[in-house]
Amino acid sequence: MALKFKCNHCNTEIISKFLKVGDEAKCKFCGKVSTIPEDSEGVSESQLKEDHTISDVFNGNDSKLSPSKSNIDKPKSKYPALNTISGIYQYLAISVGIGSIIGLFYGLNLMTQYGGKPAGIGIIIYSLIAGLLVVISFLAISEGIKLFISIENNTSEQNKLLGKLINKIK
Repeated sequence: MALKFKCNHCNTEIISKFLKVGDEAKCKFCGKVSTIPEDSEGVSESQLKEDHTISDVFNGNDSKLSPSKSNIDKPKSKYPALNTISGIYQYLAISVGIGSIIGLFYGLNLMTQYGGKPAGIGIIIYSLIAGLLVVISFLAISEGIKLFISIENNTSEQNKLLGKLINKIK
């Protein structure tokens, strides 16, 4: 059963679905931690659907806290630096790919000139092989970074759910 009590600091009403008496809960408005008192009121499931619970804040469902924020907005990334680095690797991959295509056309142009056939063939081969390997490597690094971020987010979410389950069992 959920518990309803007032924040010790700002007197805001808090509803906690998964915590019990004596546990600490963070207030959704002032951000300070309050201990759930023994005289907290029990709340029914039907009332939970209407009210905003503390567990909703922990789940990231804070749309009732900030009505100006659209539910369509993309959540802020936990790792903006890693996302930036991933984007840089994608940009480098595109740049190298464009450079390889330019090198390919330059090699083809050299082949039409007198005495430029060996140099043209060398530039074409180098552009195709080196360009392809570098582009694939940069894209793989970029996707690897995104994969690590995704794994961490998934692990973090799993830990939150396991914590809730353990609190519910207690």
